[in-house]
Amino acid sequence: MTPDEGGGARLRPSRTALAAVAFAALLAPTTLFAQDARVGLAAGAVTARYDAPATSSFEDRTGFGVGVFADVLVTPLRPLRVRIGGRWLRRGGDLSGGGGAEMDLLDVPLSLGVRLPVGPAALRPTAGVAVAYPIRIRRSADVEAGFADDSRGEVTGFVGLDLEVDLPRTLRLGVEGRLVRGLSAAFEGRAGRLDTRATEIVVRLSRPLG
Repeated sequence: MTPDEGGGARLRPSRTALAAVAFAALLAPTTLFAQDARVGLAAGAVTARYDAPATSSFEDRTGFGVGVFADVLVTPLRPLRVRIGGRWLRRGGDLSGGGGAEMDLLDVPLSLGVRLPVGPAALRPTAGVAVAYPIRIRRSADVEAGFADDSRGEVTGFVGLDLEVDLPRTLRLGVEGRLVRGLSAAFEGRAGRLDTRATEIVVRLSRPLG
């Protein structure tokens, strides 16, 4: 059974547009007033599942995400940097024995990191939170039966380690490994709640702003 059976897909285009406008409004002052800002593109793979009650068991499902980000220096402490982004993300989990759930999300992560030069490269340990608004939801009938309530906005926390290398023409390549944990429920229902557990590999390419 696939996630498209039973619960089906649900679209929320108007709220998605509002979320995109809100993200643009948030990003604009950050890039205007921060020093040494960089902007770029990001893409990556996510392996996720849901932490479920004892009555259910979920296995890993692979998804992916693409988006944009800004990396800014907002304090006099040069190694300390803030990264804000916006991306389309597909994340879910497979129910053991068949079926599962999957969401397409508008994900807005905000993180704080310390950039530590290591020879020609740099390491950046990071930590942050992300708010993800569901654009489209797909659930199999057995998941729908136990977890019928949609998430209205999932909050996750994450920690990561980023390896960055400067390239010609002021470009910078970064590869980050990230561990993600749900701080709010992805789904809820009579069987309890489902919380996201995920690992991500994110590749970024950036250039100076201006």
